[in-house]
Amino acid sequence: MKHLEMTVEELAIKLAQAMVDKNNILVVAQELQQENEQLKARIKELEEQQHDESNK
Repeated sequence: MKHLEMTVEELAIKLAQAMVDKNNILVVAQELQQENEQLKARIKELEEQQHDESNK
């Protein structure tokens, strides 16, 4: 029975680690999404600037 309890404890630890890993992945994904949006906005600004300069 002691072995079974240890196994359940180990599984609980692994589950907690997996949940932390998932949370970390979600945080990184959110950061990448924000960076992507910023880059898209910057590209749009540069394209508009280039368009304005070519019309001069």
